[in-house]
Amino acid sequence: MKRKTVVRSAVPMSALLVLVAALAPLAHASVQITGVLSTGSHVVAVDSAMITDGGGGTYTFPTPGWQGDTGAVDTFDFPVVEYSPLQVDLALTVDGAPTSVSIPGPMADTWYVIPGTPQEAKVMFFWGDVGVGERGQPGHGRAGLTVSPSIVGAGATIRAERVAGTSCAFEFYDAAGNRVRTLRTQASSSGAASATWTGEDDLGRRLPEGIYYCCLDDAANPSVRKLILSR
Repeated sequence: MKRKTVVRSAVPMSALLVLVAALAPLAHASVQITGVLSTGSHVVAVDSAMITDGGGGTYTFPTPGWQGDTGAVDTFDFPVVEYSPLQVDLALTVDGAPTSVSIPGPMADTWYVIPGTPQEAKVMFFWGDVGVGERGQPGHGRAGLTVSPSIVGAGATIRAERVAGTSCAFEFYDAAGNRVRTLRTQASSSGAASATWTGEDDLGRRLPEGIYYCCLDDAANPSVRKLILSR
C-alpha cells in the first residue's frame, strides 16, 4: 500500500463553513477538529486518522461511520486535542482498494482531493478553540448551536447560546459547499440568539431536499450542525 501526499485543489471551493482557523499552535487549549468527506462518484471510507498537532503530540483515531457511497457528504468530529493540527494522515478504502494519504500543513476550510479521484472525492477539515482551561479539559467558550428538528420539513428553529457580541449570522451551505442562505439576528441580553429557517434560499426559492449545514458565524464561538431538508 503506497502512501501519497494530498495536493490542495488548484481551484479552491467556497468555504463550507466560516470558522476561526488558527494555523499557529494554540497554547494550553482544547481544539475540536471536524473532518468533512465528499465522495463524488466514488465509494470512500476513512478507516483511521492520525493527527500530529502543534505541540508535538500524535493521536490516532478510529473513524467509524465516516464514509459514504457515491454522492455523499459526511462529517466526523475527532476527540478534542491540545493544539491545531500540523499534519493529518488518513487510511482509506476507495472503491474497495486500500490506500493512505498524508496532508502536511493542513489549511482549514480547504478541500483536498484524494489521489486517484481527480476533483471528485475530497476531504476538508475545520477546527477551533473550544475553550481555555486545564489541560485536556474543554472550556466553556464554545457556543451551543442547536437545530430543531434536524430533519427539516416546514421549518426549523436555529438557536445559539453565548454569542460573542450583539448580533450574529446563521449561514446555510449545501452539500457542495455553496452558501445558500444567511439569517442575521440580534442576541438577547443573555447572549442567546435564534432564527427560523423554512428551507428557502436568500431569494426566497424553495431548496431541493438533501443534506445542508448550518454554521454559526461567530468568531469567538464557531459551531456547525448538519441537517436534512425533507419536504
